[in-house]
Amino acid sequence: MKEGLLTRDIVFRALDLTRPSIIAILSRDFAIWGPSWVSIYINGPGLQKPFFALINAGDSECKWKKEWGEEKNFGVIARHKLNLAQRTGMRTSLLASQCPWVFQEGDFFYPGGVAKEKNGLVVATSGARGETDEGISDIIYVTIEMLCRIKIKEMQDSGRDQV
Repeated sequence: MKEGLLTRDIVFRALDLTRPSIIAILSRDFAIWGPSWVSIYINGPGLQKPFFALINAGDSECKWKKEWGEEKNFGVIARHKLNLAQRTGMRTSLLASQCPWVFQEGDFFYPGGVAKEKNGLVVATSGARGETDEGISDIIYVTIEMLCRIKIKEMQDSGRDQV
């Protein structure tokens, strides 16, 4: 696979830039339902495989508490959200109301996966409230978009007209 504009370095930079905001969000009771950590998957053209990150706003390890009910694997759920958003090119929060026929066996109905086109940039988050998951995905998505535009500008400023 040829390297494109979107690289793991850009994903690392985007996560580094957004981490303080994500931690601040996860530190607010209104934004979470129990756990104070999220699993995040990012994929797009140029990345050889989906990128995984875990962001924890808590002081301790990511351990499940009985009062939260049945234990959930946020990494698995985030990966399913990523696959659904990537396959459809839509944010997962819209799929049930706008085109429910796209759901296949194993797909979750949860919000949190963000995409603007099929097989383009996709960010999916799981672990907080659905609205929070989607907001975090949006923050990361827009930051990656910004970093790619900055990279294009830097290339153009140095006389490069193509990747």
